[in-house]
Amino acid sequence: MINRAFMSLPIKSLLIALCIACCTMSCKQKEKCAVTESAATFYVADIKHDFGEKLKAGKDYTYDFVFFNTGKTPLIINDVKTSCHCTTAEFPKQPVMPGESAEIHVTLNEDSKGFFRRSITVYNNSAKRQNLLWVTGKVE
Repeated sequence: MINRAFMSLPIKSLLIALCIACCTMSCKQKEKCAVTESAATFYVADIKHDFGEKLKAGKDYTYDFVFFNTGKTPLIINDVKTSCHCTTAEFPKQPVMPGESAEIHVTLNEDSKGFFRRSITVYNNSAKRQNLLWVTGKVE
């Protein structure tokens, strides 16, 4: 016959292991929350701008994406990359302080006729690390 105390040992061990795992995950989650709550935050009201359907090929079109730092630490834009050579972006080199706003100036010079959708990736020090913006339209 098997001893009852011996049978309950694996169950007790499993319960202890589960408790330790839950406590560890809870602590890590709290650390992640603390970092996220104190981090800079990149916020833009509209991530997409439509230039319309009557664009002329080879002509410059511009748009300023206004963004805000809604976090608690300075927001630093490290780099901005565009998905096409036809799109360029200028961004602030100085930190954007909490509660302040700044602009990413986008210039589009599309040569190909038809509909287009171009992305602008903003690399920054927010918890998300990168944010996507989009420009769309149609060249006649």
